[in-house]
Amino acid sequence: MLRDSLKYCITLGGYMHLAVAEDKLKTLDVPTDSEHILNQGMEEYKRGQMLRKRVISVNPYICIERARIVTGAHKETAGEHILVQRARIFDRIMSGISVYILDDELIAGHQAGKQRSAPLFPEFAVEWVNQEIDTFETRGQDRFIVPEEVKQEFREEIYPYWKGRTLSDRLYSYLTEEIRLQRFVATVFSVGLHEDGGLGHVALDYKKVLKLGLVGIKADISEKLDRLKIWKTEDYKKKLFYESCIMMCDSVIAF
Repeated sequence: MLRDSLKYCITLGGYMHLAVAEDKLKTLDVPTDSEHILNQGMEEYKRGQMLRKRVISVNPYICIERARIVTGAHKETAGEHILVQRARIFDRIMSGISVYILDDELIAGHQAGKQRSAPLFPEFAVEWVNQEIDTFETRGQDRFIVPEEVKQEFREEIYPYWKGRTLSDRLYSYLTEEIRLQRFVATVFSVGLHEDGGLGHVALDYKKVLKLGLVGIKADISEKLDRLKIWKTEDYKKKLFYESCIMMCDSVIAF
């Protein structure tokens, strides 16, 4: 052991110097691959290693389940206030999405119908998916398997409904001809995924959720709701927001 090889130790200028007998030192050839780091001497992490191997070895798929649910819910809630509509669509996702728990998982839950698969978010954009869906399996990076029945449902049910209704469609409708030329022809600027996707640039208050729980957060929202004077225009808008928040809390609890 190292302490058996210790010859002396002194403190000088704030640094600890250890002198070790040369004949006790050995040069170790330590592999640097991740498999060695994870496996050698880490028997207690067998479960984690198994989960890791499962994730990196699985074939990723494109999952259309979320897109199907969102499309149906959007049709049913057409004309409702946007806050209420979003809450009801979220509720449909939480109640309709497949739930599966894999063996040895302590933190359960997945965003798609298969492990390491990607759901579609048609409310953001559908045009680029329609143009590229045939290349998902063969492109250089981030390849996804897309079954033929998924392609068919997307092209026959999802794409026709959302074309002209997406976030990117609305954004582009605000652009003047001059800005369009700068954006699409000269490519002077681009805001990338902000145009057709969600970047998730948010800082969620997980501490509050863990401390109060969703039931506690619901109670907090209800208190704010009770203090509103709904004959005031501003308070009426807040009422819709608070009621939608309560609905979404219930959706997560049910999930």
